[in-house]
Amino acid sequence: MTEGMWDKAKEKGIISASQLKEALQVQRNEGKELEFCLFDIGALDEDKWIEFLINDYDCRTIDLDKMEIDEEAVRIIPARVAKSLLIIPVRKARDAIAISMINPLNQNIIKFISHITDYEILPFASKKSQIEKAIEVFYAGRGEGKLTFFPLLETMEGIPLVDEFSFDKFVVDRGNEFAYSLALAVAKSYNDEYNPFFIWGDVGLGKTHLLNAVGNYVKNDSTERSFCYTSAKKFVNRLLTAIQENTLKEFQDKYSTIDVLLLDDVEFLIGRERTQEEFFHIFDLLSHRKCQIVLTSDRPPEKLTELMKRLTSRFASGVVVEIKEPVFETKMAILKKHVGDKKISDDIIEYIAKEGPGSVRGVLGLLHKIISLAEYKKEEITLTLAKEALGLKTEDEEQVTVKDNIETDKN
Repeated sequence: MTEGMWDKAKEKGIISASQLKEALQVQRNEGKELEFCLFDIGALDEDKWIEFLINDYDCRTIDLDKMEIDEEAVRIIPARVAKSLLIIPVRKARDAIAISMINPLNQNIIKFISHITDYEILPFASKKSQIEKAIEVFYAGRGEGKLTFFPLLETMEGIPLVDEFSFDKFVVDRGNEFAYSLALAVAKSYNDEYNPFFIWGDVGLGKTHLLNAVGNYVKNDSTERSFCYTSAKKFVNRLLTAIQENTLKEFQDKYSTIDVLLLDDVEFLIGRERTQEEFFHIFDLLSHRKCQIVLTSDRPPEKLTELMKRLTSRFASGVVVEIKEPVFETKMAILKKHVGDKKISDDIIEYIAKEGPGSVRGVLGLLHKIISLAEYKKEEITLTLAKEALGLKTEDEEQVTVKDNIETDKN
C-alpha cells in the first residue's frame, strides 16, 4: 500500500481522523483491508474516492456500467475470491488480467491474485457499487462461501488463506505422506515434539498447500487458538517498517498473542542480518510461549548456510520433513481432481502426467493451458490439441519432419 495514503486522504477531506480511527478498530476486529472498513462505516464517498485516486495517484479507472466484461477473464478468478476481495476481472490478454477493484494501489490484494492465478495483474479503479453489481451478475449462484481473513496479521499485510488448500483436497502419496500426517497432527493439537515443524522441498510440490491446510483447520475447528499465516518476504517488509518507524515493540507484541505461526519461504531471510536477529528474538518468544511454529523452505535447515547458525539450529530442533516429487499415479489423481466438468479423456490426463514436469503446480499449469487453448479455439480437448498446447509435435508433424530428413539425406 502506498505510504501515507490515509494521511493524505485526511488532508484532502476524504475521511476524518475519527473515521480513520473507527475503521482501524474495525480492521483489528475483522481483519479486512482498510478501504473496505472505511466503506463499511460509511466514511468513503464513491465519487470523491475515485476522484482522489485519479488526481493524487494517477490511477486508471473503468466505468463498469459502460464496459463489456470478458467472461473468459471472469472464469480465471474463483467466485469466492472475487466476492470477498470485491474485484471483477474485465479483460484477459496472454499472461495478464485486467481487474477492477476499489483501490488499485492495494498491493496486498494484487499480489494475492497474481499468486493464485499465475497472471500479471493490471489494476483499475471502479466504484464499489459497480463492482458489486458486476459480481452479482457474473458470479450469480457461485462460490457463496467467504474467503477468510485473519484479524491479527491483516494489519501487517498478512496473506489471506486459500480456502481450496485444505487437508481433504491434498493428494497424498509416498513422497508427501509423512509431511501430510505431521501437518494434520499439528493442526489438530499442539505437540511439543513437532515444534518447530519444518517442511522443505522444490517449488510447486505442496508446501504452501499444507501451510494453508493447517490454517484452515485451525480456523474452522478451533475456537481457542489464534494463528497467522504469512510469507517470510511480507514478514521482512513489515519488520523493516517497524524498525524504521521505531515501533518494533508494538510489532513484537502483536505476535505475543498468537498460538500458531505459519511462515512460508523462510529462505527469504537470507542476506538480511538485522532481520534475522529480530526474527530470532520473535522465534524465541513464540517458542517460550509454546506457540506452534510451522516453516517452509526450498532447502533443509543445514543447507541454509547463509542464515545465522542460531536460527538454523532452532529450525532443525523440531521435525524436518522433505516433500518429494509426486509419482505418476499421484499426478494422475491430482489432474483428475482439477478437471472439474471439462470433458477430458483418461488418455489425455495420462499424457499430461507423463509429459509434464514433476511438480504439482507444473502439471496443473499444463492442464490449465490445454483447457484455455481449447476454449480459445472453440474445440474439444483432444490429444492433438494437448500436444499443441504443450508445444510438442503431433504425429502428422513428426511424419513431415521424418520425410524432410529423408529428403535432406538424399541430397
